[in-house]
Amino acid sequence: MNSDASPRANTPFRDDSGLNPQETHYMSARKSRAVVPVLLLAALAFTACKNDATTGPKGNDPISSPSGPLNLGDVVSLNVNGTDPCTNAVPHGVKVMAIGTHAMIMNDTLNPKNGFSTADYQRFAARFDTLVYPLDVSNFGEPTDIDKNGKIGIIFTRAVNELTPARSTQYVGGFTFSRDLFPRVGTERAQACAGSNEGEYFYLLAPDPSGTVNSNVRTTNFVDSVTTAVLAHEFQHLINASRRLYVNNTPTFEAKWLDEGLAHVAEELLFNAESGLSPRSNLDINAVRATSAIRTAYNADMSGNQGRYRTYLTAPSSSSPYAADDSLSTRGAAWSLLRYAIDRVDAVDGFGPGTGQSIAGTGSVTLTPGATNGDYSITLVNTTLQSIASLAYTLNTATSGGATGSVSPSLAIVPSTLSAMIVPVGDDPGALRNDVAFESRLRARERVVLTPMMSSARNWYAAQDVATPSATRLRASLSLSSQTDVDGPLWFRLVNSSDSGAKNLQAIVGGNLASFVRDWSVSHAIDDVAAPATQFQQRSWNWHSIYPNLGAGGSPYPLLVQPLGTNGIATGAVVAGGATYFKLSIPSNGSVTVSLTAPAGATGSNLQLIAVRTK
Repeated sequence: MNSDASPRANTPFRDDSGLNPQETHYMSARKSRAVVPVLLLAALAFTACKNDATTGPKGNDPISSPSGPLNLGDVVSLNVNGTDPCTNAVPHGVKVMAIGTHAMIMNDTLNPKNGFSTADYQRFAARFDTLVYPLDVSNFGEPTDIDKNGKIGIIFTRAVNELTPARSTQYVGGFTFSRDLFPRVGTERAQACAGSNEGEYFYLLAPDPSGTVNSNVRTTNFVDSVTTAVLAHEFQHLINASRRLYVNNTPTFEAKWLDEGLAHVAEELLFNAESGLSPRSNLDINAVRATSAIRTAYNADMSGNQGRYRTYLTAPSSSSPYAADDSLSTRGAAWSLLRYAIDRVDAVDGFGPGTGQSIAGTGSVTLTPGATNGDYSITLVNTTLQSIASLAYTLNTATSGGATGSVSPSLAIVPSTLSAMIVPVGDDPGALRNDVAFESRLRARERVVLTPMMSSARNWYAAQDVATPSATRLRASLSLSSQTDVDGPLWFRLVNSSDSGAKNLQAIVGGNLASFVRDWSVSHAIDDVAAPATQFQQRSWNWHSIYPNLGAGGSPYPLLVQPLGTNGIATGAVVAGGATYFKLSIPSNGSVTVSLTAPAGATGSNLQLIAVRTK
């Protein structure tokens, strides 16, 4: 399920930069950057361009239990239930509207009227074939082909619309369900998942201009604007699940936080492909405003990551990249940590040691700026790699050399409301937001129901006459820039590991993931502010430039930072993978000793403090 890949408002607010703070994108913009050569479209052999949304199958009966190639115009019966993995099937007739090299675009015959035209379905097929498919396959690997048709079934269905309550400000953009990778009928070899469609499918939001389904209007422009990012996101999920199940023979699906983090990486890769920009370019506000094409790609593909990361930054002590809650902040942190880790591992010039002073567990550091006033950023990180209880801390400051000031344990400066942000979190009640709770429910259900069936499903799969995807990484970039898969070998390793979660990522970074979590946490405060070319730098994005310059009036950088006085005490707690931030000013020739302790004794080395001078 795509989580917050592209929330948009129906009425956009645009500043003079061309970036869209409410993440509403026009169909014409999407079409203009998804231009497909005429010869390719001609090769797709489609019917006349007209709206073919109907209220039921016409001319032929649905084909039950489809297997093998389908033809243009075929109507088949598929289970579109987006809630239950193997029970309570909801069969709908879906009509094949377009067939491409890798895509088979299908329309639910019960969809509301006045939806997409046949020309639109052609465009989606070409867009998937020439952009999404080569992008994700190059970076994550080939998917399976259980139904032996060589296609990914992409179904626009009202069943997705029905997942949203009446007159809601949220929406579900689409999902893929691992249940479709399991056998429908039980045998001596395998347990049955009666709800399976035995194939590779996506289920996408359908246009509903009149609000037929639950009174929620979904225009063709809106649905078109969110679909490509949803496809890139969901295709990673499909590749990940199918390869762990039938190629890599892993005992479980990937941990939810890493699976979602990789799916959000797919959205960033889509941005790179459509903008022509590259990772490790330290993109600032000028770079993402440079051209109309880049602005459009940023709004469509990267604004979701920007918004989720922003949600993390506003509550870092209670948020974590590997929390079990599958929240917006967890997703934003997971994507950011993955981006940081791969940038650091793949950097050709290396990352220098982080400057500053540190404490592990308990201890003290003395900060002495010398002849000039000094400003310090202090980061307190819980580097525990399991999502467990928080670690409590007590922070004391003691001054000498004329330093003055005080600290209030209850004082915390919360950033002002960022009404210009692209992903609204209570900022704009009129904006549509993706329903993250649905994502969490779906992934939780499929893991509970399907994980015990994985072993027997492999026995069933081995007995099928299907080609197993390559166990090695393939370059399927076609006309895409080589920059779109420059980190492909590492993304591929993450998707094709026999491990999962933190253990999987730890193998990629060389076995010391806790140190990466520490340095990544420090980077939120000082990247592009201090300590350049060190382990505290984020190489791909300059968020200190981007956040304050979005929207009409700009907004402050959203990291939650507490002012720390030069004499006093502060207490709190930090979740595993989280951090808390302080800023401290020391007058010239002064000195401040910062001590870290725990109320009930030593905190252990997982709690680390890093002090870096910023001025």
